[in-house]
Amino acid sequence: LGTRALLLIAIVNLSPVIAAAWSENDATGEDVYPPLWDLAPENLLDFQVKDNKTVINAWNYRERLGAYKSLLNASAKYFTAFGSQNFGNILWGLPLQHGWQFRTGRLADPSSVTSCGYEDGDLLCISVRSWWSCVNYYLAVIPFLGAVEAGLFGQLQYEIELLPPEERRDDFCYSVADCRSRIPELMDDWKAYFEVNNFTLF
Repeated sequence: LGTRALLLIAIVNLSPVIAAAWSENDATGEDVYPPLWDLAPENLLDFQVKDNKTVINAWNYRERLGAYKSLLNASAKYFTAFGSQNFGNILWGLPLQHGWQFRTGRLADPSSVTSCGYEDGDLLCISVRSWWSCVNYYLAVIPFLGAVEAGLFGQLQYEIELLPPEERRDDFCYSVADCRSRIPELMDDWKAYFEVNNFTLF
């Protein structure tokens, strides 16, 4: 399967996992949200603006989580029929997986060469050396930028730009135009998914 199919399948397949996690956590009284959910940016206005661009550091756990949170909040209106408080939003699988990776240390530098992702270092740092964090980058950035391009966030005052990691910069894309030039078919799929006039749940 190609990258496009894998990304879309991942979301659909995570839906039963989401339901099970919520049921289990409701029974135990545990927090059902990803770690630091309340501290993550709520929408695009909560991110830093620099040089007339909204800048997001997707190699910081809180900011990548904020991109997910913004996406969930902006798409909530499409899922009102599936329950209150946006719990029926199929996109929950993305931030929940990201939170699990953070909680289990999968976003930290596996080589321990740097302190990225460790409590005695920079806990919120997402390591470009982690396979998990690199795969998750595309599970975060492509749906998010597809939604931006589709107009899900409305008319934006500033262009969105994601900051590159300190190393392996050429392995990633950082804006709608950049990602479209590298993986146009995947961007097309996510843009189509978020097109307001043609929005469908499946």
